[in-house]
Amino acid sequence: MEREARENELVASLREKWELPDQIVLTNPEHFAKAMEFAEKLGGEAFESLKVALEHFRRVVRVRGEDWTVRIGSDFVPHSFVFCYQYKGQFESNGGVICHGLRGVETFSIELVDKPGIHWSIHT
Repeated sequence: MEREARENELVASLREKWELPDQIVLTNPEHFAKAMEFAEKLGGEAFESLKVALEHFRRVVRVRGEDWTVRIGSDFVPHSFVFCYQYKGQFESNGGVICHGLRGVETFSIELVDKPGIHWSIHT
């Protein structure tokens, strides 16, 4: 019970800090917090690229309405996420927000434009 209370507290603080609406569900809040902290430390364009991805999810639930949910979880690529769009609780589509540019890490994701440095991009 204590672990659940700590997790709920973490989710509440992440929602506030990153302005996440209730329709964005964090299935692994610890992973999300660590990845966001990593991006903040990098700063610059790297951090901006992850903020762009978050804004995309905010826009999806805002435009599509309250029946839509975005579930965000951890991916095997460090500092990356998987996501799933749901409509009325039913699966619609999924993808990943992948951290590229980490030395020695294979993402198994292809980018059409080679972008130098660490950055995040949405893959579906």
